[in-house]
Amino acid sequence: RLRSLFGGMGFENVATVVASGNVLFDATAARIATLERRIERALAGALGYEVRTYVRSGRQIAALESRIPFAPSELAAPIGGLYVGFISTSLPHAASKRLRALSSPHNTLTARRSEIFWLCRTRFSDSAISGAVVERAIGGSVTFRKITTVLAIASRLAAREPT
Repeated sequence: RLRSLFGGMGFENVATVVASGNVLFDATAARIATLERRIERALAGALGYEVRTYVRSGRQIAALESRIPFAPSELAAPIGGLYVGFISTSLPHAASKRLRALSSPHNTLTARRSEIFWLCRTRFSDSAISGAVVERAIGGSVTFRKITTVLAIASRLAAREPT
């Protein structure tokens, strides 16, 4: 259904990724904020509820891997994992400070540009951190994806024709 909704908005080469709410598409609009609002309005009209939307270009997704602020040895833990939180804009200093204050021996959070990197060193379900906790700390909305999902999206985008 999501693919169909995006096609109905006039986007081309629409594909969804691993049933996670991630949609790949080609668009000609130059401003990401304009695309986000357009998609949010269309989804709210079709679904009957608000859906926060975070649009990233293929280049932005490809660059995420190089901005991971953790050493490979930190990412190799047998439990937990790395999550990337997508936000609308870079965090102001005070919000970034509140985000970092959530860090503990089990969770490290930091913001880079318009993404939050969360290294969870325990089972996700056992963590004191959640999207809601992060949203309260930063005073805005966020959506998290496990790094494996982000890398799968990057791989799919790399295989597509450049637009």
